[in-house]
Amino acid sequence: MSYYQESRNRDRDSYRRSGGNSDGRSTGGLRRVYVGHVNRYVRERDLKELFSRVGRVKDCEIVSDFAFIEFEDPLDAEDSIREFDGYRLEGDRLQVEFAKKGKGQEFRSGPRNSFGSGNNAAERCYNCGETGHM
Repeated sequence: MSYYQESRNRDRDSYRRSGGNSDGRSTGGLRRVYVGHVNRYVRERDLKELFSRVGRVKDCEIVSDFAFIEFEDPLDAEDSIREFDGYRLEGDRLQVEFAKKGKGQEFRSGPRNSFGSGNNAAERCYNCGETGHM
């Protein structure tokens, strides 16, 4: 194990004991990040490979020009935001932040370009017709 990995593991252990991060904030257990401005030539495999540099990727889903990445560890999600927000991939600068939940809703998931059921047209995105974002 390299010095960097030992130092990182030591930092994570102290983080877990303190219940927060270096800024004194807590991630709240958030493990899913939103990745905006994903170039149309980028594949899920490309994103998994990139984001696995900071931690183990549990799930990756590309939807149109954005994606969701879910990590096994909330600290990896936080690290990915610091590491890849503004990162240039295939000519586009990625926007990486914690995924947001709508009031009383789960994170958006499902197959690409699905319209879901029971949602009226006012709740759908005017660009892509999908629900879960505006």
